[in-house]
Amino acid sequence: MSEHAIISPSGMSRILLCPGSVAASAPIEDAASIHASEGTAAHKLGEDSILLGVSPHDLVGTVITADGVDFAVTKEMADAVAMYVTMAEARHEEMGKDETVMLVEQRVSLEPHIPETWGTADLVLINRKDLLVDVWDYKHGKGIEVEAKNNTQMMTYALGVLSKLREEGWTKEELDAVKVNLRIVQPRTASPVDDNEWDVSPAALREIYKLIKVQACRALDMMEGKIEPVFTPGETQCRWCKAAPSCPKLAEAALAEASEFWSESFRDEVENQILKGNEKAAIHKAEETAAVLMPGISDDKLVDMLASAKLAKTFAKAVEAEALSRAMQGNILPKHKLVRGRSTRKWDDADALIQMAVDSGLSTDELDLMAPRTLLSPAKMEKLSGGKKRFSGGPYASHVVKTEGRLNLVHESDKRDAVTATAEADFSEFAE
Repeated sequence: MSEHAIISPSGMSRILLCPGSVAASAPIEDAASIHASEGTAAHKLGEDSILLGVSPHDLVGTVITADGVDFAVTKEMADAVAMYVTMAEARHEEMGKDETVMLVEQRVSLEPHIPETWGTADLVLINRKDLLVDVWDYKHGKGIEVEAKNNTQMMTYALGVLSKLREEGWTKEELDAVKVNLRIVQPRTASPVDDNEWDVSPAALREIYKLIKVQACRALDMMEGKIEPVFTPGETQCRWCKAAPSCPKLAEAALAEASEFWSESFRDEVENQILKGNEKAAIHKAEETAAVLMPGISDDKLVDMLASAKLAKTFAKAVEAEALSRAMQGNILPKHKLVRGRSTRKWDDADALIQMAVDSGLSTDELDLMAPRTLLSPAKMEKLSGGKKRFSGGPYASHVVKTEGRLNLVHESDKRDAVTATAEADFSEFAE
C-alpha cells in the first residue's frame, strides 16, 4: 500500500472541483516543505502527549524526526499543541471516559466502496451509549484559517469513521441517529478560537458521500486513461495542486484576461524589460498603465476580471514556487540566480540573556526597558490556558473589546455575512 492515498481527504475539495487534477498530480513527486514537515512533527508531539498522558511541555527539548528532518520540540510548539491536547482531554472527560473510546491518528477508509480513498484522522472520540462521534483535526499552520463547517476533508474523515462503525456492528438505527461533531483546532492563527466546530447530520454526510463517490471514481478513470481528464481551474482547487505550475488550463484561464486587457505590443515591451533585469521598472509601468485603464472598466467586466486575477495569482505563486524548488535542488534556471534575503540579528536564547541581566544587577526599570512587559491579547491568554476563557471571561469579560476586521471583497458564496460599506467610516482604514 502506498504511503499516501490517491484520493485523500485532505485533497477532497480539489478533487471534487477538478477531478483531472488527480491524473495530472500522480507523476509529480511529493516535496514536503519545511513548514509541512514541522506540522508533521507537531502532530507527532500531540499524539505522544495524549498516548503517554503527559503535557507537551514535558517533552520540550526532545527531538522528533519528520520527513527526514529533525525538529527539537520548542516552547512555541509545545504551547500550540498543548491547546489541542487540553481541549481533547476535556472533551474526553465531558463525553465520559468510561463510555468513550479515544482514537489518535486513526486510519479511516471508504474502501472498497470508493477505491483508493483513505486518510488519517488526528483524533476520533466515540460514545456508543449516547450515540456521539467527534472527529478532530489539528492544524499547525499560521496562515490560512480553516473552517470546520462544510469542510470536505472533515466530512470524508467522518464518513470513514461511520463506515468503520458499521463494520463493527452498529445498527442502521444507531448510524441514522448518531450525533457527529467536526472540530478543527488551529492554535497558531492570528485569532485562534475554541469553537471552530460543526454538527453535521448523517443525512448530510450521505449526500456528500454520493458526490465524493462520483467524482473520485471519475478521477481514477481519468488517471487510468479510461476517460479524458477534465480540468476546472479555480482559486480553491488550484491553490495546493502539485500540477498547478504545469497546468495548461490554469495558465490559459489566468492569462485570458491579461491578453484582452493589455495590448500585445505593451505585453512584449514589459516582458522584454523583465528579461533584461529591469523588473521594477516594468512593474511600475504596468501599474501606471492599469491605473489609467481601470476607471473605464464596467462593473460586469470587473467581476470577470476579479475571478481571473485570483487565478493569475494562484498560477504565479505556483510558478514561482516550482522555480525556487528547482533552484534549491541545484537546477538554476537561465538568467536567474539564488540569493539570500536581508540578514537580521537576534538573540539565540532570550531567557538566558534576561537571567544574565538579572544576575548583573540591572534594576527593574532597566529590565523593563530591555524586555518590555505587555498585556497578552484575549486569544493568547486563552491559548495559554488550553483554550479555556479563564482570563477573558468572568470578571475580565467587560474589558474585552472585539474590533472589526479589515474590509475584504469576496465572492457571494463566502460564508461570512455581508456588511454595508460607508465610504467615510469604513474606507478611512485604507488612508495613509
